[in-house]
Amino acid sequence: MKSIFQKIVTQLQSYDFYETFRDSINYFGATLLINALGIISLPIYTYFFSPGQFGIAEIFNTLCKIGLALFTLNFHQSVFRYYVDDKEEGKEAFVGSSILLTTGLLVISCLLVLLFKEPIANWLNLPVWLLPLVFPIVFFTSIIGIYYQVQIARKDSKKAASMEIFVSYSRFLVVVGILYFLLPDYWGKVYGDIIAVSAMGMYALWQLRSHIRFDYAKKHLEYILNYSFPLVFGSLGYLILSYFDQLMINAMVGDTETGLYSYAYKIGLLMSGLGVAMNKAGQTDFFKWMNESDFDAVKSQHKSLAKLLTLGAIFLILFAFDMGQLLSSREDFNTALHLVPILVVAYWFTGIYLYYARGIMFVKRTIYLSISVVIAGMVNVGLNLWLIPIHGYEVAAWTTLASCFTMALCCLIILKVAFKDLYFPPISVWASKFVYILIAALILYGLNTYTELSFVWSLLVRILVFGMIGFLFFGSKIMAYFNKEVS
Repeated sequence: MKSIFQKIVTQLQSYDFYETFRDSINYFGATLLINALGIISLPIYTYFFSPGQFGIAEIFNTLCKIGLALFTLNFHQSVFRYYVDDKEEGKEAFVGSSILLTTGLLVISCLLVLLFKEPIANWLNLPVWLLPLVFPIVFFTSIIGIYYQVQIARKDSKKAASMEIFVSYSRFLVVVGILYFLLPDYWGKVYGDIIAVSAMGMYALWQLRSHIRFDYAKKHLEYILNYSFPLVFGSLGYLILSYFDQLMINAMVGDTETGLYSYAYKIGLLMSGLGVAMNKAGQTDFFKWMNESDFDAVKSQHKSLAKLLTLGAIFLILFAFDMGQLLSSREDFNTALHLVPILVVAYWFTGIYLYYARGIMFVKRTIYLSISVVIAGMVNVGLNLWLIPIHGYEVAAWTTLASCFTMALCCLIILKVAFKDLYFPPISVWASKFVYILIAALILYGLNTYTELSFVWSLLVRILVFGMIGFLFFGSKIMAYFNKEVS
């Protein structure tokens, strides 16, 4: 049995998609555990919080994410690109410069927020002293982000994924402990987040000690500004794309509908996690191959990623409703699970955007990424303001789909128009895979609408459909392996 397993692993290692697949498993496993924690934590937080307190806690989380982009100008995001840019000299000094510059920006930002805290808090309808508490989380999150990027660049997916898991679960456990024993309100969550993120940030800083040298260099500042600053607008646009619909539902419809949509959204985010995981797993090799003009390797990875991402989308489309039912502790949350397939398709388009965005990152013209995301964010804002008051919260899933499609389309247009000489695999690979997504969606719709099959038979049909599509994608490699074993 052991020898058979070793033969299978050895054969897998010979395939061109093995390294991407291996690292994707690590990254997606971490993302899956984190997203599952987000869902599992929902009944716990709603036990301690009133709807108003839960809203303040979520707004605080959103402010921390916005602050990470706005108050640090994304300086920490340039570390990965510098590492894979064949710059053997000065990597430690570059990491040190990133930390020093990020710290300086946060000090200035904190002073400005303290100066104007009352008008800002009144505008946001938040407690005044909640605002300064954003800064310790932003600082240590940026340190954790630098650690994470260093490990991705070194292709140590286990360490990178482990850090993500440790941060999320330690944060959750500390918060629950404080809520249960000390402060059973939103302040308990705020203080718990600060304690946990600060502790993990100091641990990440300790682990990075051999990768840091605090030497400031002007060339590092220029590199960071050229790469990171243009991403600020894209990051803010992406936050609008991710959270504006929930804010609008809460403002225009109500707390209950916001909770229902948020639950479906968390299930749909599993698709986003898969896309991000695959992009992280393959981007180091992508930059290496592009530097070496090894376009055959780029094309091969492109085909493998398209198949894996599409198969993941089909799995979630067919089985997300069952997953949502298993993960929810109250039947009320199942009301919006029919929106999950729409959100899955939306984040399949986000996966396409992430893949083609690599080309723009390769030529270091990240301002174009911001343009794509800002346009998509504007589409999201406009459609939500127009349609939610008319059609209710469910239309937000369709506006998300439209926005993600717009983001991918803008990125492709930019590549075609602004970077004509840059090699990139054709979009036809993705177009052909979209046909399979439509087939899976139509089969699911037919099963739910026009048949009265029992759960067992419905499950068997969906498993059969998933297996057949999976075989169409990877059957030739599977058959080639078994034919080799027989011969």
